[in-house]
Amino acid sequence: MVVKNDLSELDAIYNELGMLTEKHGISQEILSDLCLCMDEVFSNIVKYAYDDGKEHEIEITFSFDAGEKNMTIMISDDGKPFNPLEARSPHISTDLIDREIGGLGIFIVSNIMSSIEYSRTGSQNKLKMTKIVDDSEIIQIR
Repeated sequence: MVVKNDLSELDAIYNELGMLTEKHGISQEILSDLCLCMDEVFSNIVKYAYDDGKEHEIEITFSFDAGEKNMTIMISDDGKPFNPLEARSPHISTDLIDREIGGLGIFIVSNIMSSIEYSRTGSQNKLKMTKIVDDSEIIQIR
C-alpha cells in the first residue's frame, strides 16, 4: 500500500493490517501490538522525516509467512536518512519526570517485534520489522 505522509493515513494502515491478520487468524493481541508499532514508526516518519512541507509517498508492505509464522512489515520512505537502530536507548530506570524526551517509542517497538532491520538505498529509508507469531496466537479459522 502507498500512503501519504499524513497522520490521517493511520486508519487505512490499521485497516489493511487488520484484514491481513484476520485472514490468517492472528490474535487481536498481536494485531494491537502491530498497530502500536506502526503508529510509532509511521508517526515518527510523518513528524520528523520531511522538512519541505510537501506531500510524500510512503510505501508499506504487510506479509505473513504461514510456514515460518512470521508477520513482516516493510516501510519505505524518501525522508531524511534515519536509522532507528542507532538511536540512543532511553534510561528506563530513571524517574519519568527526570527522563529526556525521545527514544521510548523505538525502545517499545524493538521489544515488541522479533527483529528490526534498517537500510538506506538511494534516497529511500527501508525499515523491515518482523514478528514471530506463536501457535497460541493464531486462532483457528473455520
